[in-house]
Amino acid sequence: MRDAGPKGEMRQECAHFGSCGGCSLLDRPYEAQLASKRALVAAAFEAHRETADAPIDDVVPSPRIVGYRNRLLYPVATAGRKVIGGFFRRGSHDLIDVKMCAIQDPAITSVASTLVSEIERLRLPILPLPGTESVAGDEVRSADWSEGAATPAHEKSSHSGSAAIRALAVRLAPGSGELMVALVTTSGLLPAAEDLARAAERASADALTASRRRARLASVMRNIQDGETNVVLGRRSLPIKGRDYLLDRFFGFQWRVSLPSFTQPNMEAARAAVQHLLREVSDSAAGVVVDAYAGIGMLALALSRSAARVVAIEQAASAVRDGRENVKMNRLRNVDFVEGDAASAIPEAAARGPVSLLVLDPPRRGLSEAALEASLRAAPLRIAYLACSPQSHARDLAAVIRGGYRLERTTPFDFFPHTGHVEVLSVLRRR
Repeated sequence: MRDAGPKGEMRQECAHFGSCGGCSLLDRPYEAQLASKRALVAAAFEAHRETADAPIDDVVPSPRIVGYRNRLLYPVATAGRKVIGGFFRRGSHDLIDVKMCAIQDPAITSVASTLVSEIERLRLPILPLPGTESVAGDEVRSADWSEGAATPAHEKSSHSGSAAIRALAVRLAPGSGELMVALVTTSGLLPAAEDLARAAERASADALTASRRRARLASVMRNIQDGETNVVLGRRSLPIKGRDYLLDRFFGFQWRVSLPSFTQPNMEAARAAVQHLLREVSDSAAGVVVDAYAGIGMLALALSRSAARVVAIEQAASAVRDGRENVKMNRLRNVDFVEGDAASAIPEAAARGPVSLLVLDPPRRGLSEAALEASLRAAPLRIAYLACSPQSHARDLAAVIRGGYRLERTTPFDFFPHTGHVEVLSVLRRR
């Protein structure tokens, strides 16, 4: 399976296509996928009077259309005496073994497959996440990477004192080639931790990334999830081997990212979006920039090169810790990380002086009413809004336009080839 490039018409092959909930468009030519995603954005915009006639650029293709995804999260279950790990079948919680994946970087797929086999060989106890079923011949959707809520442990391992395996997580830092492996387990003793770490080390030594560089294992973690919840990762993690974070390089900066912190799964497509954003807002990025939903600071640091000051707002504590370390590591003096909700932190940042640019990158549900109101009260000269849901994006844009802004440009980006997802970047200027 090779990458035909963003213009390629070659159809990809995957043994799991059809049942897997991840790649609904894998059998369609790539140009047709891009056209359908632009139509999806146009339909969302047509649903609102304020955006109905807005011009929409063609979708910017992903530089890589296979092997682009840099992280995986496999729930683990049993089928008889066999241990399986992989994706959910579309529309269900049926789980099958995934030995190949068209969109994942081959390094992380091969390491995960080796670890599933090692868990089976060692006969480790398994406690599937709630609702997970084992059905031979079917498959999975990607699971949630967010931190687990503090939920009661209604179900524990039946092996007294022993931890049970619940899921596997593997992350790749594509700019450096570093790998992180995380074993999601219940609490209790895990005598096989060193065996699993050695298996991860052996697997990563033979793993080549999609860019044909050799992967390097930097971290083996254990994440504790006792809760009866379908959120895969728990709140507590501890290192088994190596660091508790990865080091990566992006946009000329060095980055630290820990297990629960979010980063874009397709970094090459993210680079294209950041470059586009910087070009579009170059005339308003020299003053005070507020980056709401900042994550570990990828946009904030990129904007710091031209801004007088950048205020990065993020609610997830792990991402704030990583972001502050990234500021220190890159010796930046004009970036401040604020831990908090955008609705309350945006007005606080605006109270310190006029905001020239407000960057918004909210979750799929879009802006809350309070965050939308806070954004308009801040009265930035420009707003750059990156969204992963065309529907919530169009709804929020309509409200921002009613609040006194003019939509200058909308550009969709294909962060997820062969799936139905599309990212949308819109830039607005205050009237």
